[in-house]
Amino acid sequence: MNYPLIASLLLAAVSVHAVESEAIFNERLKSAEPTSVEGVDGWRFLPAEIKHLLAGDPSNDSKRPLETIVDFDQQLKQLGVRLIVVPVPAKVAIHPEFLDKRLAGAGASSQESAFYEALRAKGVEVVDLTQDFAASKAQGPLYCARDSHWNGRATVLAAQKLAAGLKGNVEKKVELEAREEEIEIQGDLGGEKEKVNLRFINPKGQTGRLEPDRTSPILVLGDSYVLVFHDGGDMHTSGAGLPDQLAFELRAPVDVLGVRGSGATPARISLARRARANSQSFEQKSDHLVLWRPGIDPSRGMEACSTVETTRVRTVARCNLAICRFI
Repeated sequence: MNYPLIASLLLAAVSVHAVESEAIFNERLKSAEPTSVEGVDGWRFLPAEIKHLLAGDPSNDSKRPLETIVDFDQQLKQLGVRLIVVPVPAKVAIHPEFLDKRLAGAGASSQESAFYEALRAKGVEVVDLTQDFAASKAQGPLYCARDSHWNGRATVLAAQKLAAGLKGNVEKKVELEAREEEIEIQGDLGGEKEKVNLRFINPKGQTGRLEPDRTSPILVLGDSYVLVFHDGGDMHTSGAGLPDQLAFELRAPVDVLGVRGSGATPARISLARRARANSQSFEQKSDHLVLWRPGIDPSRGMEACSTVETTRVRTVARCNLAICRFI
């Protein structure tokens, strides 16, 4: 019998063309507002994200993302857990043309590829979304113009990619239906409101979203990238985020554990606390997928990552797959 899958999404800080791009990035940062960098055609970008792209190979970062991911992978393997790191490209890496028209046509460099290869060399599985996003952007943007998160197209594309490799891991099925709808949001980067097209998921014949299921074999763990369009409130709406799209593609319910803001260490701590508080929520699962998305601290760039002793939580031993999003 397969046991819970733990997963996390890795934010790929993929650079675009080296020397020229670095000069343009630095130029744009000099005129940046405290919370956003103004691009073209009304687009805005997170300054911390651009600074991270300029920082170089993350495997050399003093806050040790490679060491932390490898440690997490090894802990999970000791518990019979399989970790898959799924890089999600940075907004500016996929859409540099909206930061500055001089960057139009710039492609992703191999800088982050070295980081992924370093992870693979340590035995960590890595599945990269960069080329999927790059190939799909010709059909339309994959990120919100004035919000720091991906848009509806990206959540669907990511869910389809993940589901393709996971459909054999789920048994419990639900009947779901989808509808397309355009909504207006106020992005977290300032500026005017914008319209986004979303695919809303709901149980067949019912209104409202498919609620997170604590008995589900799939747990989606992360920060606001997991919660956007799923959790309502400042996450804009509900029923159209990554957890919803993954549930639709798998035709299976998912559980969600989201942490606003920081998603690195706090998200894993939240998982450990949940397991300690309610061991049955893990023990009753036959398969488990946790998507873990550590995030950006806008004041410090790359977020410091602390080791979390997953092995202290016996019930987490029932997890066998993890997918990670990280910056």
